[in-house]
Amino acid sequence: MKFLPKRNDGFANHPFLAVVLTLFNIAGIMWGLRMLQNPSGTYSYPQSGGGSSSSSGGGLDQTINPLSYGAKWDAKFTYSGVFSSGSATVTCQSVDCQFTSADVGKIVFGFESPFSANNGVSSYATLLTQTTISAVNNATSITVGTTASASCNNPSSAVCILVWGSQDDATAINAAVNAAWTTAGSCKALQFPNGFALIGSPVMNALPSALSSACGGTISGSTSGIDLTQSGPEVFGQGPGNTLLIPLPSFNYAGCTFGLSTHGCIGTTPNLEAHDFGVFGAGQSAPAGNPTVTLFELNGSQQGGSCTGSTGFNLTLSNWAVQDANATGFDMGQAACGAPMYTNDVAELFGGVKTCNITSAGTVVSTYTLACFGNYINGGSSVQMTLQPGSAQAPGVINTDHSYFANCAGTAAQCAQVTGSAGMWNSKGDFIACVSATGCTPVKTAGGSGASVTLNLDGDSVAVGFSATGGQAIWLNALASTMHVKNSVVIGTGTNTSLLQITAGNKFFDDGGNSFSNGTVANGIPAGTFFGSGSACQAVQVAGNFADGAGLGTSTFGTLSGTNCHGQVTITYAGALTTTPSFTMTFVAPQYLVAPSCTLTDVGGTNAFPTQIANGAISTSSVVFNLTFAVAPTATNTDIFVWNCSP
Repeated sequence: MKFLPKRNDGFANHPFLAVVLTLFNIAGIMWGLRMLQNPSGTYSYPQSGGGSSSSSGGGLDQTINPLSYGAKWDAKFTYSGVFSSGSATVTCQSVDCQFTSADVGKIVFGFESPFSANNGVSSYATLLTQTTISAVNNATSITVGTTASASCNNPSSAVCILVWGSQDDATAINAAVNAAWTTAGSCKALQFPNGFALIGSPVMNALPSALSSACGGTISGSTSGIDLTQSGPEVFGQGPGNTLLIPLPSFNYAGCTFGLSTHGCIGTTPNLEAHDFGVFGAGQSAPAGNPTVTLFELNGSQQGGSCTGSTGFNLTLSNWAVQDANATGFDMGQAACGAPMYTNDVAELFGGVKTCNITSAGTVVSTYTLACFGNYINGGSSVQMTLQPGSAQAPGVINTDHSYFANCAGTAAQCAQVTGSAGMWNSKGDFIACVSATGCTPVKTAGGSGASVTLNLDGDSVAVGFSATGGQAIWLNALASTMHVKNSVVIGTGTNTSLLQITAGNKFFDDGGNSFSNGTVANGIPAGTFFGSGSACQAVQVAGNFADGAGLGTSTFGTLSGTNCHGQVTITYAGALTTTPSFTMTFVAPQYLVAPSCTLTDVGGTNAFPTQIANGAISTSSVVFNLTFAVAPTATNTDIFVWNCSP
């Protein structure tokens, strides 16, 4: 006879069912832990070498990883290498190295580098040409295949960079590029792993004709649907400090023939979205022959009748080709008809002639917290911005917001240079300064075809550093440009420097709220180039800025109201008075950048009106008013005067 379980009999009273339930619970917990270990949809599987790789087709994320195409991605570097000229032994002064027998045969090289962009380029040196590790002496010492060409052994005063790794991963990266972006009917993200990869040739330069339609490619060179999706291929790493590409000293610069620049090395694939990795040149400051190259290029495309733009964020680009007078570092914004955006990107000591190059042709190109600095080429630029009209003749627009353009340290260099034929640069809260250079200019317009180029600076800090010699804070030197400045600090107080130089045909507007500090050299402001004195007009006058001149005795100034530009004052006459007295009004800082034109009008009081009022000496800092009376003023009488001063 069988008995059914009672309604209140639980699984706990049935051993078999309890075991099944327990197994399900354990499986659920293990799956949950697996999800926590692999966030953001990244699922890993073991590799034969003992590592792991994100799925290239079978996982839920469907990203493509270079490890699946033969990349080692195992390069390492330290800043504390010890090199002795003529010696083949290299050691480390830190725990970074930890060499093992597995490192024998790996590529190795070394360079000396300055600590930062502030330290100049004189310390750059090749310490160890590219060779291999021939023996591991211990965890902090190796023997290499050639001798060091220079010594570097004091981490407190020099950066002695030692780099080593298994292989050149460029071929594997490009194989992954092809799998991700050129496979028919699909467009997959290219995911770089944690770690550092050595590259000996250009990477990520897929041509529009090779891209799949889904990645924005062209069909027979005549059709593209990229405008419908407004997005192209994507590549990302695990963070700008966690994922780095390191060019080898044997890098094939002759192969840099890609992109709109026609000499791009990395990232020229059109409409690319690149983020969360870096390119580290490891102190390779002067490639042999000073090749004409663009090291990293993010631009759009206009092939096939459609276009969009590129995007780059969380990128660090540093310490590569800074002494190559033909090298551009980070190029962005070209051939776009969307609104390309570049955010939290840093280019330091990256490229020679231009650290950053931004182009807008009839569209809006925007940056937020972009940093371009450490340019040491004579006549070079930390950032150059080119403004051009688009196909519809609409002018280009470049917006830089809370960005950093500095350390333009070459002779006659400029930190931010604007050129082109039509467009507008809107600078909001940017820091633009040269620290130590001869003839440097933080903000300069140059060239152009004579059309309208407008610069709007709002809340900026613009300065020629105290250790700079010559130069000027702002130089309007284009054929035709207009600059509006407001709420900004502009300093030109270096040695033998000036605040403002304007070439005839350009226009400068002081829109107010500015603080100007003149240098020791006179400003160059031709007639008809300076407009408005909004900053001077916001400075409130005080009685102490009025002084008796000849014939005014010991008269006093009171009941004062107004600013440098317009106000009213009451004079109470006293002392030895004549029929031709005068007084001086000194302007309150910020003072005028050009001497104003002033008038004085008697509007009341108890004294007889003067028969004539004329200006005496007028400068950017003060004005003298000369009065003429039929009869000398009477002591204790008053006159109420209203002044108006405008440039």
